[in-house]
Amino acid sequence: MVMGDAADLATYRKWMEDELHPELAAALDPEPEDDITPRFIRHRFVHTLYSPINGYWNLLLEQKREAFGRAAARDDLRLMLMLLERPYRLGQAVEWLRLRGIAADGERGGGNRGALARGRAAELLIAGWIDCEFPSRCGAGRGDLIRAFRAIGYWTDAFDDKPPSMPIEVFRGAGVREARDGMSWTMDFSRAEWFANRWRTDGDPPGWVWRASVEPGGVLAILTAGNESEVVLDPARLTGIEERSLAGPSAGGRAG
Repeated sequence: MVMGDAADLATYRKWMEDELHPELAAALDPEPEDDITPRFIRHRFVHTLYSPINGYWNLLLEQKREAFGRAAARDDLRLMLMLLERPYRLGQAVEWLRLRGIAADGERGGGNRGALARGRAAELLIAGWIDCEFPSRCGAGRGDLIRAFRAIGYWTDAFDDKPPSMPIEVFRGAGVREARDGMSWTMDFSRAEWFANRWRTDGDPPGWVWRASVEPGGVLAILTAGNESEVVLDPARLTGIEERSLAGPSAGGRAG
């Protein structure tokens, strides 16, 4: 933030003098014991590294809450989703699907807070999924996520939109062995290697890559955007899992 004139500086000083809104204060990390550890505000409308410009954070909260309320009055769920901070979007999309359900085939859905048309429900769920770097940390448990994907049915952005009829070979890469059982896999081995090594620096242990097959009924979605060839799947439907440790150069999307 750049302050260009006296009016800006006066506003800045006032923000520094303001008390943090009680909701934001409750969402603020505790005071650290050292002078190095950063603090964050972790609120669904304001999720940010904290600096004591409390008036600014209060204003941001007020503006986003008002915009959220206007969008809610129009039942504009996509805008409501985007007004939330990224760690809260996927969990909110899953909650909307749980509360409102999916309209039966042939019904338009989307009435006044009624059941959601399948396309609209899928748009919300996929938007929340793609937007979350680590889906397992975005406000929805694995069981809830699988149920949400099952509710919208198989989904893909690929040209061939038919669900798979045969098992698919999939790969997964991560920096730690404990991350094997995620829902996000890929059909591209080199992409799995990238994920396995992306956070490595010199001296770090190698990442891990897994190869498996997933039954057609375990494939929840295939997403090609971002060149990840992502397969969203139910890990319980994986078979023949093989693993190997990598020792390669460091590299620089996601491990849900």
